[in-house]
Amino acid sequence: MRETGFRAGRAIGGGALYAGGVFGFAFITGAIRTILVAENLGVSPLAGALLELPLILMIAWGLCELAIDQTRAPADIGTRAVMGATALAVIVGAEILVTLLATGRDTAAFVASYQQPEALLGLGGQILAALFPLLQMKRRLPD
Repeated sequence: MRETGFRAGRAIGGGALYAGGVFGFAFITGAIRTILVAENLGVSPLAGALLELPLILMIAWGLCELAIDQTRAPADIGTRAVMGATALAVIVGAEILVTLLATGRDTAAFVASYQQPEALLGLGGQILAALFPLLQMKRRLPD
């Protein structure tokens, strides 16, 4: 029983650490995309998201490795699945919170924003990033 709690703690901690890094980086690139690129260069929101997403995913891959190393999250399916699910929940939760606070919109308006292709693309990227802990299962932890 103690081993299960140990693994769960590492999985949740690793997921939260990973999510914090990814959300922070995506927040900065999203602000740059929205303010500098979209408004000043006239790039559509979808085109901007298509340009931004590969960079975020590349950084997310490295942040996932760092979170695994820092928390020493074991390479088993359960631990890594919980890590990814935690990361997804934290990222989506943070996105909802920031959107509600920054725009004053309600949760229904936030959910309705997923009718926009760039929002769906972002959600798809978040789901893909949540799979990274599982995709990195073959990686050995440092001794």
